[in-house]
Amino acid sequence: MNRQKREKTLLVMAAGMGSRFGGLKQLTPVGPSGECILEYSMFDAFRHGFTKVVLMIRKENQHLFEEAFADKMKPYGKIAYAYQEKEDVPEGTDGAVLSSERKKPWGTGQAVYAARHEISGPFMVINADDFYGEETFEKMSRILDTLNEKQGALVAYELEKTMSRFGSVSRGLVTAKEDGMLLHVREIKDLSYEGEEICSQEWADLKVLPSQPVSMNVWGFHPTIFSQLEKEFAAFLKTSGQELKKEFLLPEAIQALVNGKELEVLVRESKETWLGMTYSEDKQYVAEGLLEKVQKGQYPRNLWEEV
Repeated sequence: MNRQKREKTLLVMAAGMGSRFGGLKQLTPVGPSGECILEYSMFDAFRHGFTKVVLMIRKENQHLFEEAFADKMKPYGKIAYAYQEKEDVPEGTDGAVLSSERKKPWGTGQAVYAARHEISGPFMVINADDFYGEETFEKMSRILDTLNEKQGALVAYELEKTMSRFGSVSRGLVTAKEDGMLLHVREIKDLSYEGEEICSQEWADLKVLPSQPVSMNVWGFHPTIFSQLEKEFAAFLKTSGQELKKEFLLPEAIQALVNGKELEVLVRESKETWLGMTYSEDKQYVAEGLLEKVQKGQYPRNLWEEV
């Protein structure tokens, strides 16, 4: 198949509060010139053909992101903002099925759905506070150039390359079929090292191989995913709209679409080592990792002066 380059958007999940980290980690400076992790992701996206970034944020934090990025980004790509509000539900949703006492929005599935007005072409989803590495953006950019309406994509990592030194993590264990398509993704909480093994506090008998592919929320979609998510979200609200804490999670919605043969998801693996700040103690480790990449010539010392 001939690969034609398409206009591609990067959708960044940046609305989290960072409870375990203890602050707005999305904008925490960790690069040698004061860059945050998200700036490295945008840098990699722009150099691999993405032309727009949509930041899914809390509305009250928009001025912080504008101060951090507005001037730097203008020469390289468009920045837009979207907001995840709990009132943003599919048209026709019966208000009687929704709890009036719920305070929080509806989870990562709704977060992607909430970006529908800002995205009209193929797009990549990432977290703001995870460093993914250039290879991941290069792989996803190539995939998005050929993605059709019934396809999605997931770039997975080896589990041992995504662990924190300072506490447990939650990861989506990925299983692919022989043809490279997603069979299932299953979130496992409280993964940590016990000696040389990786175990879960949640599943005492579970021993996970260090090479196990895991999801770090790197997805690629055709814009038809919005109508598919709308249908899944509406079904979720009918059964769980009265729940105060239950969430419409993106991996669960994708799994339902895969199970129903409405979507097939291509799985590719990145050999990059993830860097991220689950805990405040991770900050120094991330800063050292980024400095090492700069010293190896993988990134300029000052990202935006040398693009």
